[in-house]
Amino acid sequence: FFSVRYGAPTIFAGEVGAGLLTVVSGLVFGGVLLWVALRARPGWVFFLLHLLAIQAALAALSDLIGLVGLSAQFFNAPANDAQSMAAITFIPAVFWAILWAAAAFVLIGGAVWQAWIRPAMQKLNPE
Repeated sequence: FFSVRYGAPTIFAGEVGAGLLTVVSGLVFGGVLLWVALRARPGWVFFLLHLLAIQAALAALSDLIGLVGLSAQFFNAPANDAQSMAAITFIPAVFWAILWAAAAFVLIGGAVWQAWIRPAMQKLNPE
């Protein structure tokens, strides 16, 4: 739904290639995920769910690390969320970017712990 909602206007705004890529890839991936949810064994569903969660978390962490670099205002970097927070709170933008990156790292670590490490340890040491 969202790929059609946001991709279709792009097609009509002159960015035909990007719009078609958005719509087609969104529909294909959405269809595959729906098929997996309805037809695959629970183990495969959980595997795919974990894979997507880790990919999304690592992409978010990568974006936050990039934000740290942009927030240092090197080379006339464009405005970003950390700079907006700095303007509101008078706390440097680099602080906000590092705080957000640290929070993302903690959340990724917690998710990996909860999803894989803790269950593996429980299998090794049943109480």
